Amino acid sequence: MSNANKPKQTKPEIIKDEYGFPIHYSWEEEQKLRENTRKTKIRAENQWKNFIEKEGGLATIIKKSTQLKKLVRKGIPNELRSNVWQILSGAKEMKEANPNYYSNLLNRYKSQVSKSTKQIDNDLHRTFPDHDFYRKQENVDKLRNVLVAYSWRNDKIGYCQSMNFLAAFLLLYMNEEEAFWMLVSIIEDKMPRDYYSSDMVSSHVDLRVLKKLLLKRLNKIGSHILSTNVSLELITQQWFLCVFLTCTPTETTLRIWDAFLFEGDKMLFRIALALFKINKKSLFKSNDHATLFVTIKKLPENAFDPDKLLNVAFKIKMFSRKEVNKLRIFFKPFVQEELEKLRLARTEFRRQRQQQKEEEKRKSIMNENSNENSNSNLNSDQNKNSNSNQNKNQNQNQNENENSNQNSNSNQNKNQNQNQNQNENSNQNENSNQNQNSNQNENENSNQNQNSNQKPNSNQNSNQNQNQNLSYSTLFANNFSDI
Repeated sequence: MSNANKPKQTKPEIIKDEYGFPIHYSWEEEQKLRENTRKTKIRAENQWKNFIEKEGGLATIIKKSTQLKKLVRKGIPNELRSNVWQILSGAKEMKEANPNYYSNLLNRYKSQVSKSTKQIDNDLHRTFPDHDFYRKQENVDKLRNVLVAYSWRNDKIGYCQSMNFLAAFLLLYMNEEEAFWMLVSIIEDKMPRDYYSSDMVSSHVDLRVLKKLLLKRLNKIGSHILSTNVSLELITQQWFLCVFLTCTPTETTLRIWDAFLFEGDKMLFRIALALFKINKKSLFKSNDHATLFVTIKKLPENAFDPDKLLNVAFKIKMFSRKEVNKLRIFFKPFVQEELEKLRLARTEFRRQRQQQKEEEKRKSIMNENSNENSNSNLNSDQNKNSNSNQNKNQNQNQNENENSNQNSNSNQNKNQNQNQNQNENSNQNENSNQNQNSNQNENENSNQNQNSNQKPNSNQNSNQNQNQNLSYSTLFANNFSDI
């Protein structure tokens, strides 16, 4: 089909590469990249087709040869990758030697929970969330099955972050069981032992080896980087753990994995050194720590040309697996010592943290008890005050009642005294009247006696009668005034 007859591709809303992964570069650059790799892919497909026909089938290519090595370095056709990867890695052979192993493993530990399964569940929806394949729950469940099955197979490792990306990438090309055995091959065969263990000893060792090789093979670049005290470990560890999966364009990643599964972990160092060599100009322009850190971190993202990257990687001065292993043996004791110090420091930190929490808890309990006592004392004081007020009110009421009673008694006594005095006065008046009457009677008797003894003249008697009437009126007036 000529270019004129090709349907024009429109720019999608979310820019993704031809493998379904979102890209961080422009749509125009993606189109250019596809065009540049298209011819290479066509040529590789023809060469692989001829090779397989010559060897008598795909199953026979398990025997490594110089021709196979050249074909792998040029890239495996995408439609052949699933089978070729399983053959090159040894996963196909392990699967055939252990029929039903994967399904039996899942059934045996079905519904069981462990520390690893909890970590796996936390990472599932963080794994390629923008890829259409993992927007379907059934595919997320497949990913979980693969990771959980491996965690029960190898409980020493269990689960380590970055394993989720390895398994998820494999599931894009093969079924659950095939992806499981591929994961087994990568972790237990292709990568050094303890690369994905809890302390990741071998991973830390390889970062030391990379520094040493950088100084030996690319001395100027290595010296420039180390002079700024940039921590390569913080950047390059993820490169190695994910085999450049999460940091390079997908087309480049696939080409790296092709070579890695055939030639082993030595390819990690070749690709890393090639990234530094290709970008040496931008590295030398970055003179300060912060700028250089960002530059190094972005090196894989800009590796759009896989042919260029692989060609530079294979042209770097040859170093053998024997040399790499020798450096690993040299650095391992130092790494183990540092990790032990780090472990002790973490243990001490946790102990102090736990002690601090217990102290805070103890203080909190003391404060609660103090508040309770304070509230209790406050309530007690309030009750005391309430009782005191009640007693005071009772005393006041009692005093008021007593005073009222006293006043009442006083008034009663006063009234009684007044009545008594009135009675006494009345008696006295009566006695006085009686005495007066007695005296009067005596006077009358006396007058009678006188009249009987003497006979005065009429004038004298008239005067005496007047005087007697006057004395009676005076006596009665005096008696009324007393009453």
